[in-house]
Amino acid sequence: MIEVAMVVGLVATVGLVRGWFLGYPAARPEAPSLSAKEQAVVMAAADAMFPRGGALPLSGSEAGALRYVHESLSTSPTRIRLLLRLLFVFVEHGPWVVNFRARLTRQSPEQRVATLRSWAESPVYFLRVVFTSLRTIVSLAYLSDNRVVDGIGATPNTAPFEGHKKAVLA
Repeated sequence: MIEVAMVVGLVATVGLVRGWFLGYPAARPEAPSLSAKEQAVVMAAADAMFPRGGALPLSGSEAGALRYVHESLSTSPTRIRLLLRLLFVFVEHGPWVVNFRARLTRQSPEQRVATLRSWAESPVYFLRVVFTSLRTIVSLAYLSDNRVVDGIGATPNTAPFEGHKKAVLA
């Protein structure tokens, strides 16, 4: 009986180590502030939300999501960096806990969309907040690419209030 428990424990430990730490591509040099795991999560989420061949031809990862998240993380206060890293951990491993699915980066593109959609529509407030936070980061990253901005016909205005009269409060 003890041998069976040891074997089960060993298999569970190996599975946990494999699922938590292994199976990620090497870290890309354009985002040194992100671990290989964080990079994989950012690219998987970006491509799930902005797939190649959508309304614009660029995918989320092609539009520079890694670069944007790296720059944002590098310039953020320590507390914000910690919260963003925790968000990426949950986005990666949350599917195990919440949906009984493989971690996000091991899912097919269709499964990733289904996982994120289920979080967006979840009756659980925490999951909706996780989805909204991730969507905000990925959307800002996508919109930071000039090709995307040109593709949607937007004209950036970095000083929207210059040249306007000051509002008078009654």
